Amino acid sequence: MAEYKCPECGMEYDKPGKCTMDGATLVKAEDDKSSDSNHNHSDHKKHDHSEHHKHMVKDFKKRFIVSIIVTIPILILSPLIQKFLGLTITFAGDKYILWILSSFIFFYGGYPFLKGIYE
Repeated sequence: MAEYKCPECGMEYDKPGKCTMDGATLVKAEDDKSSDSNHNHSDHKKHDHSEHHKHMVKDFKKRFIVSIIVTIPILILSPLIQKFLGLTITFAGDKYILWILSSFIFFYGGYPFLKGIYE
């Protein structure tokens, strides 16, 4: 049974910390061991995690689209692609721009996966 719960979205966690969806501080979950026969079951909407999954899909989609858009200048500045297309696009700091954009894609696009390493 989960010991901590997000007060915003209702996600349950085993350890204290922050909610992975909305960043809210987790609160201690109520102890449901003392069950009486007349407790109310009308609030079962909180058990529905479809909104959580919709939010995750929306986040992945946004990260994917932004990463694809940022990939275009990376490809244009890439020496191998320029050689393949017969282009020469050079300017002061072009390698730094290429490095910065590539790092952005790695950390922004890969954030959900990098975060998963530590969870």
